Amino acid sequence: MNRDRDDRAQKRIPTEKLAHFNVTELPDLPHDFEQATAEDSFHYAWLSALLERVVAEVKTACREQGMQTHWAIFRERVLEPILHGTEPTSLTQLCDSYGIEDTKKASNMIVTVKRRFRSVLMELIRNTVVSEGQAREELEFLLQFIPENAQRPE
Repeated sequence: MNRDRDDRAQKRIPTEKLAHFNVTELPDLPHDFEQATAEDSFHYAWLSALLERVVAEVKTACREQGMQTHWAIFRERVLEPILHGTEPTSLTQLCDSYGIEDTKKASNMIVTVKRRFRSVLMELIRNTVVSEGQAREELEFLLQFIPENAQRPE
């Protein structure tokens, strides 16, 4: 049963992982993706759109709840390195930039946003499947395409 789900889900996600969330010009696509089928392209676009929506919803929620600093350090420490292939800003630098008293507090702020990200992602996945079990399986499958450092606590 899980093997069938994994095989179907694998068709939606290219082996090159995910593209940048904010695309202003067409990226150079890996050779394998240039040869993708229409179905593969659709699933890739679906996953990219899903993640863009999650980012937008989490950013809005942080702003509405007065957690702009939470969002800013999450963006600098987690999102931007994923999107641009750069090294994450150090917690010490983030503390200095945003006036946070210590790295433990900054780390906790990032974890808060990561949890919110996962929660919003799960909520959106639930809208695409028929059972809670399928939603959990789909979430776990999708998380393998998000870099590990974005998932683990700081």
